[in-house]
Amino acid sequence: MVAAQIPEMMEMAEEEGIAIEFYAPGDGHGLANHLIRLLSSDELRRNLSKQNLAAAHGTPMSQVVADYMRLFHERVPTSKAKVTAP
Repeated sequence: MVAAQIPEMMEMAEEEGIAIEFYAPGDGHGLANHLIRLLSSDELRRNLSKQNLAAAHGTPMSQVVADYMRLFHERVPTSKAKVTAP
């Protein structure tokens, strides 16, 4: 997993034991470098996958979704989070 280095994501990764490659928010080059590194290394992908599978084992998908939604709502105020259909 690759994600912006925001406090909520970092906290969740630490609490849940999730392996995340973090980049500075707004750093497109940092994001690209992490993606290239991940795509270029079978060993890195395997290690991250194993760690994340172990972290997720036994956690119901509904709990995973609830955790991500909580983080989203903490980060984006409700008034800005409105989504409209095209």
